[in-house]
Amino acid sequence: FFRRFFVQFLCFHHPLWGMNLNISVPHVPAGHHGASPLYCRSPLQSSLASRILSLENAGKFFWTVEFFPPKTEAGTLNLFSRIQRLGGLRPLYAGFTWGREGSTAEATLDLCVKTQDLFGLEAVLHLTCSNTPLSVLESTLARAREKGLRNILALRGEPHNPAKQGVLQNTAELVRFIRERHDDYFCIAVSGYPGGLPFSGVSYEIYLQHLKEKVDAGASFIVSQLVYDPTVFLEFQRDCRALGIKVPIICGIMPVHTFKTFSRVVEELGPRVPPELVARISAVKEDEEAVKEEGVKAVVSIINTLRAAGVRGFHFYSLNLEKGIMSVLDELDVLAEEQRRELPWRMSANPSRNSNEEIRPIFWANRSTSYLAKTSFWDEFPNGRWGDSRSPAFGDFSHTMGMGSVLVSDRGSRRTALGHITSLQDVIDVFLKFIQGGSDLLPWFEAPLQPESSLIRPMLERLNRSGFLTINSQPRADGVRSDHPALGWGPKGGYVYQKEYIEFFCSRQDMEILAEVLRAFPSVNYMASDRSGQWTGGNLSTVNAVTWGVFPAKEIIQPTVVDPYSFQVWKDEAFELWLAPFADNLAAGEDIPAVVKEIFDTWLLITMVENDYRFSELSRVFDAVLAHPSYKPKLRGEVPEASASQAQSKRRNVIKKYFPDEAT
Repeated sequence: FFRRFFVQFLCFHHPLWGMNLNISVPHVPAGHHGASPLYCRSPLQSSLASRILSLENAGKFFWTVEFFPPKTEAGTLNLFSRIQRLGGLRPLYAGFTWGREGSTAEATLDLCVKTQDLFGLEAVLHLTCSNTPLSVLESTLARAREKGLRNILALRGEPHNPAKQGVLQNTAELVRFIRERHDDYFCIAVSGYPGGLPFSGVSYEIYLQHLKEKVDAGASFIVSQLVYDPTVFLEFQRDCRALGIKVPIICGIMPVHTFKTFSRVVEELGPRVPPELVARISAVKEDEEAVKEEGVKAVVSIINTLRAAGVRGFHFYSLNLEKGIMSVLDELDVLAEEQRRELPWRMSANPSRNSNEEIRPIFWANRSTSYLAKTSFWDEFPNGRWGDSRSPAFGDFSHTMGMGSVLVSDRGSRRTALGHITSLQDVIDVFLKFIQGGSDLLPWFEAPLQPESSLIRPMLERLNRSGFLTINSQPRADGVRSDHPALGWGPKGGYVYQKEYIEFFCSRQDMEILAEVLRAFPSVNYMASDRSGQWTGGNLSTVNAVTWGVFPAKEIIQPTVVDPYSFQVWKDEAFELWLAPFADNLAAGEDIPAVVKEIFDTWLLITMVENDYRFSELSRVFDAVLAHPSYKPKLRGEVPEASASQAQSKRRNVIKKYFPDEAT
């Protein structure tokens, strides 16, 4: 704020300084009700349209996705799970539809805020003007701005009802309405119909003139309605350019989910569909799986044709379903084209947060959504170092658990993983299966095991097989290039460093052996606690940086730490997650598996850091633990020699893949 104030003070009172600095202060129109009279748009906060342009100019594929607000709480929780999964595939943004006459205003706004704040995805709020009172539009825009939302898809909606007074007539009026009240704070998109507006009686030429009016009113890009014929979209794009419409145009795509849905969409929305596509889908209409397969092939072919013609952006109409989209993206082989990670953890997309936050505790590395929810009320975020400048408290996990799948998504999937266990060996088998990539998600993970953990997978397998149930880890790294596929983050040309870190549950007896062994390893710090916090131990009492990076023309960045205070907060959540898959049992007064109750009541959570990031590994510690005379091998014994040899082979393959220079 003070930097912005000082720069603007110079611009107003010292015009020559303003000219030399090439700084201009945007005009704030009369009637503007911004949060501050010193309104100044930062590049990060206003850059959705510019990012689209940048991706198009660079010839890079990008995609966006659209959802609608479910009518039930269960549907909303299910949608959060889908957003979380699709979010891991890096869409440029997620859009949320607006119900007739603002009927879903609250739900749409809430979905946008949660998607941006908790899932780290840029959100686009749909807004329709026809038959919607101006007061509703004004209050929605004001609240969107207050919540840090910066993107609007302006739409007309249902045809105007003449009986409705004091409402806007069309999209161009809505775009002007937004610009007059909020200047260029919002990035505004509008819709476009390739081939013209169906069933309207308006000629294609007149429709294009109306589209140009929307853009001239202040729209920054166009999202087309769904396309099943690539020639129609390419003609539409050429006609727009010939008319002087220069803004980016994203092509709308809808995967074929069922024959019934496909037929209804074609009938009601009127896109032009090649007869051969209709014939292919119709030929297998009695077989749902075959319909989906043909649909995926058709959509992939459409996108490939358009990409060959220079189209880069595609907008998926999801119908709140994700499998069709994932299948299409997988077939296109574009999932590897990931954006570079700015930091090792998933950032919020809220501008007020992601421009300030630079450091987090490592404990939530696999549960970013939970951390974002717990800290969503903070007014300041750690910047530069983790210390007393942070907000004094985390949100209560018992409260945030009420957000359902925002924090414990896919309860059914996790119930599948843990719901049928009867012994400790069953628990070990579930953890092992997850580590090996063949299991449903565990409650402590929002996604499959991170690529960097593949570098220490043999050790993780051995620990879990031995009764040390791992829920978080990172390998050591000594000056790895910042563009490394598994460990890299930050700007190009830098180097990243990591201390080896591991977090796990174990029995009290095994913890006593571990504590004894650790006396011989002075370079290792650890903390341990049971569920109640009454049994605590360890030799770490201060903040310990476990990840840092060195980059050209920047100070050293230290984004991840192990912090004793945060560990106590995380400990409560980590133990509660043992019960999360059994929430329905608990609500009904039913029993949970005895082994889960035993772990919950008596086991300990341990976090360990090997400070010697250059030469030492935590595997040495566990070699000593497993060789200790008091250690009791778990039911099926330790790793057989053949398996150990296999593990070494796996490790060599991983090193060869990610560190070819060190493969020898």
